[in-house]
Amino acid sequence: MNINKLTIITLLGIATLAACKDEPLPAPDAQQAAEQQQLEAAQPDDMMQLGQELQDPYRLSNMQQAYANITGSKALLQPTHRYMRFLPKTEDEYDALKYSGLELFDFPLHYEIAQPGSQYHDPSLPAEAITWQYAVIPMGQVFPESIEHELLYEVFIPDHDADGSKSGLL
Repeated sequence: MNINKLTIITLLGIATLAACKDEPLPAPDAQQAAEQQQLEAAQPDDMMQLGQELQDPYRLSNMQQAYANITGSKALLQPTHRYMRFLPKTEDEYDALKYSGLELFDFPLHYEIAQPGSQYHDPSLPAEAITWQYAVIPMGQVFPESIEHELLYEVFIPDHDADGSKSGLL
């Protein structure tokens, strides 16, 4: 009886293997294929290239001018945020900055991106140095002041009132 069970199990195994077909996997759809090509094209040494400096519409001076054009008033708007850059010198400083709660960018936000890439490194810095880190920080928010930093400009981002209109602008 054990021989019959062994024979049956062997025959079932052979039948299962014989039923398998060597078929190619289905082709991915066009969007998946395009995404895969982009991932493959973005090599670690694929550096982002910057274009011209942009006119940030939220820069305090630009918002002040827009407010004056709309209202005819020269009332002074108060900055709501600061656009800053930080230059960490060590990995410890970089980690402190990274875990400070700031949303950091390793490329300047006020420049157009002429050629996308997987990374950016400021060409004025040595290749082994950590590149500048950029952030838009609400006024009053604490940031690691011990890390070298520079205020690029002040920003005015209108707040929304309960009725949905932008305060002070409508």
